[in-house]
Amino acid sequence: MNDALLAVYAVLAREGRFVMAPSHHSKFDLRGITQLSIVTALLSPDAEIIEDYLSDPRSPATLVLGHVAGRALHLVLTAPADDAFLVVTAYWPDERPRRWSHDYRRRMP
Repeated sequence: MNDALLAVYAVLAREGRFVMAPSHHSKFDLRGITQLSIVTALLSPDAEIIEDYLSDPRSPATLVLGHVAGRALHLVLTAPADDAFLVVTAYWPDERPRRWSHDYRRRMP
């Protein structure tokens, strides 16, 4: 399931069929996260879905770990709908080191 969903995200990202949440544009800018960063992370060979939020009442979503120039990037993405997806938020987990394991795959207690 996760591999298939990740493949869908990658295809849609490659085709530019995603929207960055308008309410978070200033956060994306402050964090230096661009559309190219998102595409690069989703197309990185080690990209993986690390958490599912499939029961989120707002919209099913996933947390994806990808890399941009060797740096980990976390992306919260809605489930694809109408041949596109929404980037709810994105951040560099190395800026929150106490929250994540050393490989940025697991939350710390």
